[in-house]
Amino acid sequence: MKWCEERGITYLPVIFPGFSWHNLYGGKFDQIPRRDGRFYQEQAETLLKFGVRQIYVAMFDEMDEGTCIFKTSSEAPAGESPFLTYGEKLPSDFYLRLTSGFSRQLKRMAGNGE
Repeated sequence: MKWCEERGITYLPVIFPGFSWHNLYGGKFDQIPRRDGRFYQEQAETLLKFGVRQIYVAMFDEMDEGTCIFKTSSEAPAGESPFLTYGEKLPSDFYLRLTSGFSRQLKRMAGNGE
């Protein structure tokens, strides 16, 4: 971030909730576990602590990579391909709520908050 600032380059860090290419490429199922949102939240909190001004969230709708944050069910459809879920105890919009909270924090830090 400092290196970018010194050169007038916009820094745009990326966070993601977890990862699995199992259904696309046969890799390890749940390769980077979501840990009930803790993985995602820790990334955002670290960036916010260092004063980032923007965060790119990857990805909104990538179910095949296990990175989606959109509202979904914890009951995976029946079939041959396994699907990662948000877990039994998390609401279907859990990652959208987390993302909204990160957005509010960024706005407050920029002086544009609620």
